[in-house]
Amino acid sequence: MNNEKIHDLTMLYLSQQDVSSLTPAQLYVRYKTVFDEIKAESHKNASTAKVG
Repeated sequence: MNNEKIHDLTMLYLSQQDVSSLTPAQLYVRYKTVFDEIKAESHKNASTAKVG
């Protein structure tokens, strides 16, 4: 999965969360965390798909 698609999914996820009380720095950390989780999951799924 490319980074643009991961970004889009990250933004979709964050748009459904209450981030109104977060500072810009906290929002960046939340974005980076979600982005990295989606990226790791997509790599895991890609590896699993190649095995089968």
